[in-house]
Amino acid sequence: MDRKDILELRRRFKKEQCNIDRLACCFIDENKNRITGFNESFLSLPTDEFEKFLDIAKKTMSGTISNNIMEYEFPLAEENGGRQQFFNGLKASGLKNEELLDTLYDQIIKEYEHDGKYLILVYHDVYDIMTRTSDNLKLDESEEVYEYILISICPMELSKPGIGYRKDENKIGSRIRDWVVGAPETGILFPAFDEHSGNLHRVDYFIRNPKESHPEVVEKLLGCDVRKTREEKKQKFAQVIRDSIIKNDESNEADKEEDAGAAAEKADEYLNDIKDTIAVKVEESEEDIEVTGAVVEDILKGSSLPDDKVDEIVKVYEEEIKNDPVTLSELKDDKPRKRKLKKNDVLVSLISENKDAIHTEVRQDQEFLMIPIEADSEIIINGIKWAKG
Repeated sequence: MDRKDILELRRRFKKEQCNIDRLACCFIDENKNRITGFNESFLSLPTDEFEKFLDIAKKTMSGTISNNIMEYEFPLAEENGGRQQFFNGLKASGLKNEELLDTLYDQIIKEYEHDGKYLILVYHDVYDIMTRTSDNLKLDESEEVYEYILISICPMELSKPGIGYRKDENKIGSRIRDWVVGAPETGILFPAFDEHSGNLHRVDYFIRNPKESHPEVVEKLLGCDVRKTREEKKQKFAQVIRDSIIKNDESNEADKEEDAGAAAEKADEYLNDIKDTIAVKVEESEEDIEVTGAVVEDILKGSSLPDDKVDEIVKVYEEEIKNDPVTLSELKDDKPRKRKLKKNDVLVSLISENKDAIHTEVRQDQEFLMIPIEADSEIIINGIKWAKG
């Protein structure tokens, strides 16, 4: 599934274009008990409920590829008698098989790790995919009928406290707080939607928080091999680097609280330099590179990290990451970090195609940063325009 596929399906989650024919739901309490639910025609729901449930479906299928949206392929063992066959049966029933729905609810309750109340929503839709021409225009004829189910798991949240009108007592007072459906935390789309077509051998998995991807859902509910999100890979990489640096520092210093704090602060400084090095390498590379031990060694030597720490960190990295490959682009920070500059640091922001000409020169025992400029270049330092010469 790519961004184009996501947008194609999300366009169906508008009131005017919606063709979802059925919705089933189940409310689970904090003790993992099934409390209540329903299984009804979606189009017959009251307007306000129809729009809210439609909005939840739309929010379920949102986010970025490899971070909030992951695609998994079912193992062959799951095709006959396994999870793939189960989800296919649930889809083919149009959610009218209560026994299959009960099995789904029970499996989610058993495997899904969540402390508190939540709601399970299951949508059924049939999408008559139109034929597209080479210039991406639709033709008025069906290319494929894509029948699918979308499962949304939404935590229940207490409404915010406040003051309001208490009609039963005819007074102004504290508003009664009740449980409301929150934004979907995880979602499952079966079959997967790939390149304008359904794929029965794959399933799309949606995660609201890429730092908490609920791997138990992928492994135990879907029966697929777990992969880390891009955010989890970045966290793991940073943890390996940071823990190794702190461990090395503590081996050379007394085990004191202030030393541990200083070691952690130093590790963060090194880690920020390493992130900068990664960003530069991503810009310089024509294609994405798998981060092997050799690549990590190259990255570390391009940072301010002392050489005597590099070898040990590479060994730890190779051991920790060997079963979960990661690429340079996955480790690159999406947002530039705010630097904490020391007294003698220099921060320069450039808009220039001639940045490779920047260099340093020593004149009269003083090192200078040399930045070539054009005759019509404008110089702004700390927001102040500087006159040349």
